Amino acid sequence: MKKIMFATMAISMAALFSVTALAERQSSEKADRGLSGVVNINTATVQQLTLLPGIGESIARRIVDYRSQKPFKKAEELRGVKGIGEQTYHKISRFLSVSGQTTLSARSEKPAKSAQKQKDVPPNPVVAPAALDTIAYA
Repeated sequence: MKKIMFATMAISMAALFSVTALAERQSSEKADRGLSGVVNINTATVQQLTLLPGIGESIARRIVDYRSQKPFKKAEELRGVKGIGEQTYHKISRFLSVSGQTTLSARSEKPAKSAQKQKDVPPNPVVAPAALDTIAYA
């Protein structure tokens, strides 16, 4: 009986850890889906730093204050800034640089359909409430 309970508990814990890891990975992917490029944490403005997932204006100001005392030699030193823990650092690490230009920007949305394609699309159909078998175009 104890073996069954132990096995059940072990399976439950493994499932919980798998679900938690998947949720964290998906959350991280959602947070940075629209970004491309890097941010130089030694020269970026507060506005540029706020493009990073999980970095608001107050943390961005702390980064600027921190680097004014001592410039960053490695991106990992950013974890010394109050408000940037392991999870936040993990979310933003691939966008960080300590040299070069800041190129971080939000990716543009999908290009709009061409005017020609838009002409070929019929207007949205509206179903007449009186006769459901009749479709009218608005």
